[in-house]
Amino acid sequence: THIVIEHTTLTMLSIARSKRQAVDSTTEEKTRDDIRREAAIVIQCCIRSHLARKHVNEEANRVWQRVFDPAFKLYFFYNNLHRESTWDKPKRVVLFNSEDDEATRKIQKVIRGFNGRMRARKLVSFKYARYYDANQRKFFWLEKSTQKTSWVVSDWLAKQDVPLPLEDQLLYDSHMKIKELERKLLEKENEIKD
Repeated sequence: THIVIEHTTLTMLSIARSKRQAVDSTTEEKTRDDIRREAAIVIQCCIRSHLARKHVNEEANRVWQRVFDPAFKLYFFYNNLHRESTWDKPKRVVLFNSEDDEATRKIQKVIRGFNGRMRARKLVSFKYARYYDANQRKFFWLEKSTQKTSWVVSDWLAKQDVPLPLEDQLLYDSHMKIKELERKLLEKENEIKD
């Protein structure tokens, strides 16, 4: 059964390829209907090949079963039709089970979330500008599209590394150095008192 289905798939694929080549080889002037008809043939061939491959995979998964051997701590494959087993993976057998699918979905979710956060972080500096106010000793934010400023922003936005203009960066660095020196001075005063 497995060989017949695989042969059928290969036959359908070769038919699809020959039809695609026939469509590609015509160089004469074509009408819109001819182009649509040829495009439909190519699409139908692709769909049929996909369905044939899907059918072969489903059939192989029905015939072959993945079984865990606790003695060797490995999986082997059991053929339900011929009642045979093998350590080698048979052709067209999908090795993943529902647990693997669930794990794959979780990993994809994490990766998509990470990629989304990276895109958002790149876009945040195009949408917002961050400034430092020396009198308030705080950052404020400017939304570039509306030109509105705000002292209070979301925690997420506050954590983003939006670059400061050079003057504000120098001002902020100076303020941080002064703060560090004040801290060290206070430590020295406490040492002297003790």
